[in-house]
Amino acid sequence: MKTKLLIVAGLSERIEKRELENEIRDYVAENPWLIAPEWETFKKETGVLKFVREVAAEVGFTKDEYKGRIDLVLASGHQLLVVEFMRPGLSLDWDHITRFEHYIRIIRAGIDANTGGRFKTVGGHIVADGLARKTENLKKIQDMSADDMLVRDWPTLFTDALAQWRDFLGAVVLRAPDDARLMALLEDGGAESEEAGD
Repeated sequence: MKTKLLIVAGLSERIEKRELENEIRDYVAENPWLIAPEWETFKKETGVLKFVREVAAEVGFTKDEYKGRIDLVLASGHQLLVVEFMRPGLSLDWDHITRFEHYIRIIRAGIDANTGGRFKTVGGHIVADGLARKTENLKKIQDMSADDMLVRDWPTLFTDALAQWRDFLGAVVLRAPDDARLMALLEDGGAESEEAGD
């Protein structure tokens, strides 16, 4: 867990400096636990990748203006999760929001039509910047969240991940409060988390 905290803090620092190259995004894609501890059971899903790419083309995500976005398709049990990473610094606009909603709804329709298939639910996440720059987008983002289509900016993504991993580490330490080694990890992890947030 300490290693995970250090990795998240290091990636967060690189995001703040706009150093998110393809290999870092790919690292996040290979390690979804970075985003949230509850995603630790999720793995990359390749079985529906062709279908998801077709839907992306259908909604226009293959156009030049969307170059640099990365989709990650994850699965755990009957759950499918589609995460879109936009380049840091790019603001989420109305067109992108509505395309993403359409994108997730088409994927859901395809999954729902296969009633004997493995997946029963499809969630969507966007990681982008400039979420509150246009107030007219906020109502739409809030409405989508009620339908398991969530939006986070890059700083919040890593701040949340650091907080959740630190809380998780704290829960482990509470199981053995007299173990000085565990207590030292919590203290070190707390310092790293606070430094990353500064």
